[in-house]
Amino acid sequence: MKYSTMSYTFSKQQEHFDLEKMLEFTAEHMDGIDFVRLHGREPGELREMADDFGVDVVCHTFFAKGLPSDPAALLRKRAIYWPMRQFV
Repeated sequence: MKYSTMSYTFSKQQEHFDLEKMLEFTAEHMDGIDFVRLHGREPGELREMADDFGVDVVCHTFFAKGLPSDPAALLRKRAIYWPMRQFV
């Protein structure tokens, strides 16, 4: 099994968040990083920083604003049809 750092978890306490320290931790203890948000940077800049630390970017998770969390509402809006229909 492989593990990755979720940058969202590290950035929850913004006053203590340090992108470089997070990447250093990830390089030493994890198999990759899931960037959740861009943390005020451009995507290419995050990729370059990760490469500099030898960290694989395994995912970029983003927030989907405006999508309802109720599966039936998702179907009504036709935002997501499959596989959500199996839960309705």
